[in-house]
Amino acid sequence: MVIFYESTEVTGYRPCSTDVPAATAVPPVDEPLQAVQSRRADRSRGERLNSSISQIVIAVLGIGGTLAAAVITQRGADRARTRELEQTRQLQGEEREYAARQAQMEQRRTCYAALGAGTRDLANVMAIALHALEKGELTEELRSDLDRTRRDHRLRHAEAQMVLPDGAARAASTANRYLGDLYGLLMRLPARHGEGMEAARESLDKLWDPLWAMRHVMRVDLGITAPDQDQRQGEADRCQA
Repeated sequence: MVIFYESTEVTGYRPCSTDVPAATAVPPVDEPLQAVQSRRADRSRGERLNSSISQIVIAVLGIGGTLAAAVITQRGADRARTRELEQTRQLQGEEREYAARQAQMEQRRTCYAALGAGTRDLANVMAIALHALEKGELTEELRSDLDRTRRDHRLRHAEAQMVLPDGAARAASTANRYLGDLYGLLMRLPARHGEGMEAARESLDKLWDPLWAMRHVMRVDLGITAPDQDQRQGEADRCQA
């Protein structure tokens, strides 16, 4: 029996065999799918992690912004309350200062009125006493009125010296000195009638200028009269005083 073999030199021929070399074996199909799924799972976890981190960051920023806004609002409110308290204290201080000035001015006004009235009363009684002396009609009653008026004026003058400002105090002292000079002349007139009567008249005439100067200073201090206004108001005003 003759056995024929095909030549192995035929181009492209490969022995038919079911054995496949290990180096050229096809990889299992499941391995690439697992890798893909693993990569997808890793990417999904990464995305979820990034999303969680983003949410945490956003939450932290939101909380921080809320706290910062609250702090800023609180500080603004504190500053507003501080300014309000300062304004309230300043207003209260101004009100107290104004009340003190008003009380001081009212005290001066009362003092000025009392001193002016006492000065006017004493000047009028001394003028009446001088006219009575000229006629020889000075009575004990008139002399008693003169002494009482003089005491009242001295008391008011002493009280005023504790209250009056320097300008008004100097004017009041000048007026008081003129009043005292005239009072002394009147007290000596009965014994030295001839040589003292003319001096008493001159003293009475000189008395009005310091009295009106005192009145002018007081009115200027109270804001009633302008500083440059004429101190003398005329003979009609003197008669009304």
